[in-house]
Amino acid sequence: RLVASSHRVYPEGNIAAQLLGFVGSDNIGLTGLEADLDSLLGGANGTLRYERDGLGNQFPLGERFEVAPQPGANVVLTIDRYIQRLAEQELDRTLKEHKASGGTIIVVQPKTGEILAMASRPTFDVTRLDLSDDSKVALYRNRAITDQYEPGSVFKLVTTAAGLDSGAVSPDTWWFDSGSLEVSGWTIQNWDKGAHGSQTVQQMLSKSLNTGAAWVAGQVGSERFYDYVHRFGFGTETGVGLTGESPGRVRTPENDPDNWRPVDMATNSFGQGISVTPLQMCMAVATIANNGLAVKPHIVKEIVSPTGTTRFEPEPAQQVISPESSQTLRNM
Repeated sequence: RLVASSHRVYPEGNIAAQLLGFVGSDNIGLTGLEADLDSLLGGANGTLRYERDGLGNQFPLGERFEVAPQPGANVVLTIDRYIQRLAEQELDRTLKEHKASGGTIIVVQPKTGEILAMASRPTFDVTRLDLSDDSKVALYRNRAITDQYEPGSVFKLVTTAAGLDSGAVSPDTWWFDSGSLEVSGWTIQNWDKGAHGSQTVQQMLSKSLNTGAAWVAGQVGSERFYDYVHRFGFGTETGVGLTGESPGRVRTPENDPDNWRPVDMATNSFGQGISVTPLQMCMAVATIANNGLAVKPHIVKEIVSPTGTTRFEPEPAQQVISPESSQTLRNM
């Protein structure tokens, strides 16, 4: 006797494994988009109710009620398969070159918020799953949205944006770099331990000077500085629609008055003492690229169901900084 069965095939291999996820033996999504969109992809089971006799046989003329099964929808993603493949290849190459334990690459279209690629390492082989191996569970998470890290000097873009947009500084504003900055009993130094003398805000950004970033944040003031940090999306989820997204953590005088100190803003200004997700940092830079207008990131382009097609349009969030400030920062 022949028994019908099914076999799952992955034509693209392991591409975007953590983002796409996988299904269990009962064809229910367990991780990634397979789990997030399971109700759409899986459709609905049909039902059959009828009268039967004591032996279980259906009465030929008895009552019968049947609801046909509903097919699932097709979901079209914003992911570009070529860019995704390229991102994964470059990530593998770079990790090998620097002997790194992991990393993430995200490619986003700033004007629409479409995620064109989202790659993380280490990853897993979706074509040969072994769910009995608990040591591999950590590989299933999408690190681009779940993992928090200190962004470091790339955060100076946010600090400079706050300084320019608030009017506290301009690219040509001068300050003096003595090589160190005392803030509430702590000493801030530059990455190169050097003292650069008279510098402009432009030079602060070009040379990535920690003392200069802390000075700019001081000119902005804590209330306005953290207002810009939150407006750029840090401390809250991006709303990309993927399960497990972390909001990161931003300590401010308002949400942690007992522990926050001025030195926290000084270190936050160059990306230390603050935690973000890779997607949050990516979207902050995308905002600067998009004339200061934040756009909500999304991964689903359209849903094609038997009843029609639903398309998802870009969702502008807010004007974080003015177009003029954005242009000035991009020139810098």
